[in-house]
Amino acid sequence: MSWFLQVAIEHALQVINWHENLPKEDVPPEHLWADAEGLEKWWARVDARRDDGYTGGADDDDSGPDEMQQNDLARYLKD
Repeated sequence: MSWFLQVAIEHALQVINWHENLPKEDVPPEHLWADAEGLEKWWARVDARRDDGYTGGADDDDSGPDEMQQNDLARYLKD
């Protein structure tokens, strides 16, 4: 039973890692999270998109401060 718990925790940590470290459009949809073959195809498409010059995410948008710069604590520390 502990092996199943370990696998579940590792899987959950991986999903959290995707959400924290990838642009929103690169995070795999939930229906693929347990599908190894589907995930391989997903990552291949993400790699192809990046090879075509797409960088994605907020890094390309210089329109204003990101969420971290807008929260109350950040405003307090800036003053």
